[in-house]
Amino acid sequence: MFSRCLECNLALLQIHDYLNAKLKSQGLPHLDYRISADYGLVAVAKTPLLAEDIFGQPVNVCAKINPMAQSNTLVIGSDYYEAAKGLECYQFKEVREFSSGLKQTYPVYSVLHNDSNKNSCCQMC
Repeated sequence: MFSRCLECNLALLQIHDYLNAKLKSQGLPHLDYRISADYGLVAVAKTPLLAEDIFGQPVNVCAKINPMAQSNTLVIGSDYYEAAKGLECYQFKEVREFSSGLKQTYPVYSVLHNDSNKNSCCQMC
């Protein structure tokens, strides 16, 4: 599960140049983006108009750590890192800590493929 989510996010980063070539061919502007992820309980709320909204600590954390990512990179929160740090397919590097205003800070990590294990990792997914 953790590997699949990371692979999906990293795939979005890998298609950045392709996506921008397509946008350019259509006369549309260049697009850069940041991706953030965290792990935890998320609740879905449905309204009478069939619209959905999501709530939960991972949603709030992602909104706050997303600006810590450089353009076209992936960052994850500490809860996700703790669950995925044993996956040898990835390199995790602490970017900085996020302060929620409480006594403890929340580390944020950038994620890349571990080049030596990339093929075996992608096969696991």
